[in-house]
Amino acid sequence: MKKIFDYADWIINKFMYFGGTIILLLMFYTTVNTIMRFFNHPLPGDIEITVNAQVCIIYSTIAACVLSDTHIRVDILKSRPWLEHFNNLFAFATAMFISIQSFKQGLSVAKMNYVSQLLQIPRAPFVFIACLGFFLFALAVLSVEYRLIDSQIQAGKRKDTREVVR
Repeated sequence: MKKIFDYADWIINKFMYFGGTIILLLMFYTTVNTIMRFFNHPLPGDIEITVNAQVCIIYSTIAACVLSDTHIRVDILKSRPWLEHFNNLFAFATAMFISIQSFKQGLSVAKMNYVSQLLQIPRAPFVFIACLGFFLFALAVLSVEYRLIDSQIQAGKRKDTREVVR
């Protein structure tokens, strides 16, 4: 089971590089657009490109935040371990629900061929990126929960062996 979660963590971390690459491209695009604005020739569709890039950035990095424990959380749950298990269960269920609904929405958007207004950028790929991001978020929560349970079991075993040695 540990190997499965290690592999899922590896995929999540690789998907994070996708978000980092999009950040770099967006920075380059914004710099070029700013220079072009100075000469009264801005690039067309800058808001559409920026919004779509932000969708990629947010949803490709959200799962990595869970693994690295850099996301916003309520620390009061850490004082009671069973609350943290409940929180992880709720986060997993919510992320899976959103992922499934996003997938359905992506199919609908693809079927209706929604595109952006100015540049005619298809919307469906970005909905599917959000769907994948929430699915990876759910996997990350499962991985964190597995490691939490495993660490509690290992701590219990260490406690039992210390009592036997005495």
